[in-house]
Amino acid sequence: MFSQVDRFGGTPLDDAYRHDHMAVVTMIQAKGGKRGIHRDVIERSRAQLRTARDATVASVRRNAAQAVASHPLYHSLRQVQLLVHSLQSGVHELEVAYERLLRHIQNVVRLA
Repeated sequence: MFSQVDRFGGTPLDDAYRHDHMAVVTMIQAKGGKRGIHRDVIERSRAQLRTARDATVASVRRNAAQAVASHPLYHSLRQVQLLVHSLQSGVHELEVAYERLLRHIQNVVRLA
């Protein structure tokens, strides 16, 4: 009963594996259930599907990154980021110069 082959060559054990029902797999195996004659084909197909899925995800990520990088607003955003960085550096330099000037004025006042 647990090893009957369906029209696709699969058994209940094959179906349980395919749908990741591991508790059912264990139960069917305990009752003597066997995998169908096409289990190697099913396993290869699953591996090929996983590979295709992974390649598709990588391709979508790569295409999205290229689309973002080629969008005119991306370049504008990058220019704004560079300008903000430049301004932050300039502000830091002004703060350092201000502190030096303040110390110099304090020294001059002390000496007077």
